Amino acid sequence: MVRVTQPRRLARVPGRAGFTLPELLVVISILAILALLSTAAVLKFGNTGPQKATQAQLRSIKSKLDTQWKAVRDKAQEEPIPPTVLSSVQTLAGATTPADPRVRAKYIELKLTQAFPQSIAEALNPTPLAPWAPYKTYLNGLGISAGNATTTPNEVAMCLLMALEHGPRNTGVSADELLTLTMPVSGTIQGRGLVDGWRRPLVFSRNAGSQPPTPVIMSAGADGALGGATFSLATLANDNSPAFKDNLSSANVP
Repeated sequence: MVRVTQPRRLARVPGRAGFTLPELLVVISILAILALLSTAAVLKFGNTGPQKATQAQLRSIKSKLDTQWKAVRDKAQEEPIPPTVLSSVQTLAGATTPADPRVRAKYIELKLTQAFPQSIAEALNPTPLAPWAPYKTYLNGLGISAGNATTTPNEVAMCLLMALEHGPRNTGVSADELLTLTMPVSGTIQGRGLVDGWRRPLVFSRNAGSQPPTPVIMSAGADGALGGATFSLATLANDNSPAFKDNLSSANVP
């Protein structure tokens, strides 16, 4: 015969009906703090992967770009300025004679524009110089024959990759070495561009305001906002609070 044991009832503690209101408030406060700390830790951990990927991407691009950049700059410093463009360069430099050092500085700037366009318009028409033939061929192959009215981040990201792949001093970069993504670059036309760890386009500037001009590549970071680095196609300022706080730049990536 099977005996069925009845569950024992817990004895009620006299005078103890449950938690008091202060005790409940303390418990709720502790749980809220723990939830807040957990959320912050998860968010921080979630950004670690993309941030490290972005830093690695910027280091890799900078290494490849610096070699190509120096070669173009040094050649422009040494070669004679073609007579066909000398007068235009002199005018753009605001000089009265070809011997003015500003003429050579302007020529170097123009050659860097030709070799490292920040937009489709610059790639196809780097006035007063002729467009770099491989760029024109590449863009025409995509179905692009004219620049956009407004330059977009996607366009800049595509132009930087184009310079690395087809530039005057080809770096031999392959699609497997860098993070790239196919994105709209001109109307409905798509092209491949460089992106950061969050899969957003990287911004590129020739930083012509610095002497000597030094290229800068920047990621908008986790929030996707560039802050002061809004597209002016002149220089990338990283000084606009609060969006600048998580921007990542090739100039200061460890």
